[in-house]
Amino acid sequence: MGSQIENQSSAPPKQPAPIDVRGERPSIPLGTPLVPGPLVNGPLMHVSPTLSPEVIKSFPDYGDDTAPYVQPAVDALAAVSGAIQAVVDARIAVNKNVSWSEERRLVKIADFAFSKNQAAAAAVDSAAKRLTQGIAALETQLAQPMQATADTTISAEVRAHAKNLSDDARRELITNAMEQRDTRSLSAILAAPPYLSGLDRARQIAYTEQFNALMNPDASKRLRVLRSALAHIDLAGSLIMPSIISSLGFGKDVWQKAERARKLVRDAEDALRIA
Repeated sequence: MGSQIENQSSAPPKQPAPIDVRGERPSIPLGTPLVPGPLVNGPLMHVSPTLSPEVIKSFPDYGDDTAPYVQPAVDALAAVSGAIQAVVDARIAVNKNVSWSEERRLVKIADFAFSKNQAAAAAVDSAAKRLTQGIAALETQLAQPMQATADTTISAEVRAHAKNLSDDARRELITNAMEQRDTRSLSAILAAPPYLSGLDRARQIAYTEQFNALMNPDASKRLRVLRSALAHIDLAGSLIMPSIISSLGFGKDVWQKAERARKLVRDAEDALRIA
């Protein structure tokens, strides 16, 4: 019995199974670069054009007059594309270090990629906040209610006329008044309680914004480009993590693989210190 226990205690510990840090690709000898060059269906080698700052500059309403308002979006996309390209470059550089084990290389590049991902996400969040504030300010400006005119008799007649029209005819009346810059008729309809003209509050607000945009085209243009920039920044934010993961080339579970690799590296270093 004693000899059996002694034999069990002296048996070498069971070694953990090796980590396949290359996903579905076959195992290669330790010390061989994981990514010797561009691979078909392999790691991301270039940043997607969707994440380029040039996208913002291609918007129809982008110009010298609107550029300052969407500069946060341009800067954020530059940070995102720069972060992803940095991971691509770092992956190639790390894989050239054949003195490191596969696990150590994975840990190094995963840690670097995680920090770049955090920085890119922070840049997008900051830009989205500033764009949202700009949009809110312009929406408030363009939603300012019209001032009622002093001509109350004619105003009452205009409202009564509008109320007796069908929805389509009323819409045509208001649209024509906007095209003709007929502020007297528009003020009568839009500056009074909406039910007096056969409108609901939501539709009155929409017509008011439309008229204010017509009278203030510069503000309307800024609002359009800000909304476009915010929508694209939101899209870019959703692409950061998938792009970072793709640039690493270790599959979707790269962070889990990195944690397992980190444990193996730590255990090996602990073993060397004990020895």
